[in-house]
Amino acid sequence: MKRIFIVSLVAFLSLGVVSCKKDKSEDANGIPSDLGTFAEGIYKPTNKIVSVKEGSTNVQTWSWGSSKLSSITDLTNNLTYSFNYSGDMIGSVIINGSDQTQKIIYTYGGSLLTKVEIINGTRTDVTMNVTHNANDQISSVDLLLSNDYLVSLAKSMLGMKSALQHVVGANAAEAIVETAKLISVAKINNSKYSISNKTFSINYVWDGNNLIRETLTGNVSATASLVDVADAFNMGSISSIINLIGGDEEFPLSCTVNRTTNYTYDNKHNPLYCCWAQGISADNLSVNNLISAVSTGAAEASITITVPESIPMVGGMTYPFNRNIDLGGNTNYTYTYNKKDLPDTYTVDGKTYTYTYSN
Repeated sequence: MKRIFIVSLVAFLSLGVVSCKKDKSEDANGIPSDLGTFAEGIYKPTNKIVSVKEGSTNVQTWSWGSSKLSSITDLTNNLTYSFNYSGDMIGSVIINGSDQTQKIIYTYGGSLLTKVEIINGTRTDVTMNVTHNANDQISSVDLLLSNDYLVSLAKSMLGMKSALQHVVGANAAEAIVETAKLISVAKINNSKYSISNKTFSINYVWDGNNLIRETLTGNVSATASLVDVADAFNMGSISSIINLIGGDEEFPLSCTVNRTTNYTYDNKHNPLYCCWAQGISADNLSVNNLISAVSTGAAEASITITVPESIPMVGGMTYPFNRNIDLGGNTNYTYTYNKKDLPDTYTVDGKTYTYTYSN
C-alpha cells in the first residue's frame, strides 16, 4: 500500500512540475515576446535590420534610436525615409529625394489606423481612409488622388511613385499608375487635364494573421481631344472624319481598373511585420513571409466618338475605341533562415538579398 502511495505521489508531483512550466509568452498575433513589440503603427523588433545587401553591395541602410526605427536610406533610388513618432506609434515619414520632399502622415483612432495622407509641399496628393474588420485588421482603404498627382504618376516621376508605393504597396501602386497613364494619355505633356470623377478602393481578405487577397478597383472619368488620342486609340481608320470634326473637339474618356492579387506565406517570422517603411501592404501587414504573389486583372480605357449631325454622310454615327493594359503577374520568393526563424536571405526575380541584424 505504501509503495502504491509513493508511486502515485511521484506521478502527481511530476504532473505538477510539467503543468507549472510556462510557455514562451506570445502577443495576440502569436509573435513570441522575445522578438519585440508589434501593432498597428508600432514596430519595435528585438532583432533590428541594419542593412540590406544585394550580393556584397548595400542597397539599404537602417538607422535606429534606442528601440524605434529612425531612418532608412535607399541607396538604389537615392531616397531617405525619416520617421517621426507620437509615443511608440509612427506619426509621419519624410521622404527626401534628389528633386523633392514628401510627407506621409498617419492618423489613428485609439490603437487603429484611420487615415493616411501624402503631402507634397502645400498640396495633399493622396488621402486614404482606412477601415477594419471585427478582428481589428485592415479590411478596406478608400483613396482620393488629386488631379495633379495623377498627371505626375502618368509621367512616371520616381518620387511620386515611390510615395504611393509607401502607403498602398507595390501591387496596388502599379495598377493605379497604369490607370493614370491610360486616362491621361490624351494630355500627357500638359500640366492639367479635365477629370470629372475618380474613385479608387482596396479591399483585403485575411486568413488568420496573414493577408491573402488584395483587390483594387477604380474608375476615372475625363475628357480628351481627338488630336491627342488618335494615335493612342489607333484611330487611323477615321482620320479623315477627325479632320472634319476638328482635332480640338473633346469627348468623354473613361477608365476602369480591377486587379486582384492572391498571396501565400511560409510559417516563419516576418522581419517587416508592422514596419510601414515599405508600404501598408501584404508584406508588412502579415506575420509570416511572402512566398508568392499572383495578380490578375486589367486597366481599360474607352472613348466613343459621335460625329456631329452637321457633317454630311456620317453625321450622327458613333465610333467606339478601347485600350487595355494587362495587370497580371506572378512573383515568387524563397528564403534562408537563422536560428530565430527570421530570414537571413530572400530571393525574388532572380536577385538575392541579405539581411544584417543587430540586437
